Amino acid sequence: MEPMPRSRLPYLLKEIARGKTFWYFRHGKGPRTRINGAYGSSEFLANYETARNGGTAPQKQLTVPNGTLAWLIDAYKGSSAWERLSDATRSQRANILLAPTRIRA
Repeated sequence: MEPMPRSRLPYLLKEIARGKTFWYFRHGKGPRTRINGAYGSSEFLANYETARNGGTAPQKQLTVPNGTLAWLIDAYKGSSAWERLSDATRSQRANILLAPTRIRA
């Protein structure tokens, strides 16, 4: 015999995009609130209850991901090679490293 399917919590919407499953809370025509965590986990249920009580799910802290140009510049400025440079050289190189951020596409 097959197990009974789990019943879905009220006001919970399931969306699949780019092969990933996302869960949202929406009561009536109100705003959608994304529910973080794996379905059924304690984090998921806590975020669901927060959304049901009118709150929003906590936002994740955004950090500079490894492998980006900003990360590479920060790593260079934190290195011993950067510390060995004179103040004038550091100032010049800092201006050069800022140049890609000033370019408008």
